[in-house]
Amino acid sequence: MSAQNQADTTSLRRQRIGLGLTLVDLAELCASHGVAVHPDHLSKIERGVHPPRPHLRAALARVLELRPDQVDASGAA
Repeated sequence: MSAQNQADTTSLRRQRIGLGLTLVDLAELCASHGVAVHPDHLSKIERGVHPPRPHLRAALARVLELRPDQVDASGAA
């Protein structure tokens, strides 16, 4: 994982924790925005193992109060 990828994924986790959310909470909030996702998959996104698909990226951005490019685990802005 590149330094940029690590910074992006670390910022996702930091933002989630800063909002007081667990991975389960985040999964439930994504579901309330119409995107079902398992907490394990969210963990993989945070760690940079899997990039989020566009619909999940948009839901994560809304829930975590970020721009969609800030949710991109690939580091592409």
